[in-house]
Amino acid sequence: MHNVPDGVAFAPDGSLFISCYEPSRIYRWRQDRGLEVLIEDPAATTLAHPTNIAFKGDKLYTANLGRWHITEIDLAALPKAGR
Repeated sequence: MHNVPDGVAFAPDGSLFISCYEPSRIYRWRQDRGLEVLIEDPAATTLAHPTNIAFKGDKLYTANLGRWHITEIDLAALPKAGR
């Protein structure tokens, strides 16, 4: 198995975010655009096997089973392409 999804959360705009324990990746699914890789960390250091995810405003938080921290992702800071 190449993808191990673990957590899901809906954004205020209705898009679905899916965190994958393996590989360390977060997908976004939107009805009009389908599935896309939002962010990934092949070295699994900052985004280290993300499990549960949650939103607070423009921030996405992930629990990282592969390490001992919570990652804060500022969605407003990501490139606007595809948004």
